[in-house]
Formats: sequence, structure tokens, C-alpha cells
Amino acid sequence: VAGSLALAGITVAAPAVAEELDAIKEKGVIRIAMSGAYPPFNFVNDQNEVVGFDPAIGTEIAERMGLETEIVTTAWDGIIAGLLTNRYDAIVGSMSITAERDEVLDFVGPYYTTKRAIFTLPDSGITSVSQIDDDVTLGVTLGETHEEWAREQGYNIRTYRGLPELILELQNGRVDAIVNDSIAAILAMGEREIE
Repeated sequence: VAGSLALAGITVAAPAVAEELDAIKEKGVIRIAMSGAYPPFNFVNDQNEVVGFDPAIGTEIAERMGLETEIVTTAWDGIIAGLLTNRYDAIVGSMSITAERDEVLDFVGPYYTTKRAIFTLPDSGITSVSQIDDDVTLGVTLGETHEEWAREQGYNIRTYRGLPELILELQNGRVDAIVNDSIAAILAMGEREIE
């Protein structure tokens, strides 16, 4: 899994890309999308500002281009559709580069890597992936590569809008385990004092 910067896929010649960039420069602002619910990468702080690693990366890119930054938060499962319909100009987020996504998006490339991990509550009795069977329900975020992976494995899954919901569902016993990026989940669970 890697965080990446994605731009809407352009299937026409390079002059179209230049025109799109010229239009953004003319506006003086680049609109960058992220979920706003994936700490420490992007989240809304007490002052109602979107902060974290992703907004910092997006702002730095914009500054180097001589542009202001407008951060747009949107649900993860619709983030690509929003880019393709010009609701924003770019996505800076924890989006794995897959063949399907690469067909419709132009990825600049990854700027961090992490690993997929499965998390359970301490008293779950699940200590290995090999223990996940038909009786185990996994929580996954809708539209993430973790959802695709869990479906390919044939696991019993429930989909949610993001990591905060996944952790809440795990704590409340509505799922037996959750699948997510290791960095974000470890930090989020630590904040909630889940071991």
C-alpha cells in the first residue's frame, strides 16, 4: 500500500495535460481531495482544519507551482469519481496504485509505503490470518484495496466509510477484525487505547 498523488487520467495527447495545468495556474488555486478521516495522514483538527501528512504534501506541491491550496474532503468510495468529474484537481491520499486505477488516473507516484494488517481485540482468540474462517467477520473500508483483497480471499466482510467507523465497529463487537494500513490503524487504535 502506498500513498500517492493522482490526477485525472487523460487519454488524449500531452497538449490536453498542458491546457489543464494552464487552467489551474490561471485560477491560482489547486483543489486537492482527501477523506479528512485518516489520521495521521489527513484529518480534521479541533479548529476544523484538515491537517496531517497529506495536506502538507499537497500544500508543498502547490507552493512549488506558485499556487494556493484548497483542501476538499470527500468520502473515499467516491473520491475517484469526484476527480473524474472535476470536483477537484488532484487527490493526495493513501491510494494504492492498481492496474484498474492506473487506467483512469495519472499517478505521480508513491510518497510512502505501509503494509496491510489485520487487527482484532485482545480477547478475540484470533492470532493468525489462518484462523479467519466463515465465522469471522472482517470490517473493511469501501473502495479500498483491502476490500478487494478480502473479497478475493472469500472472507465474510462488512464495508464501512472509513477507519473511525472500522474501529468503532470492532470495539462494539459488530466485526471480529478489521483490515487496514498498519500505520494509520496502529495510531488510531493507540489514541483509543485499544491493544
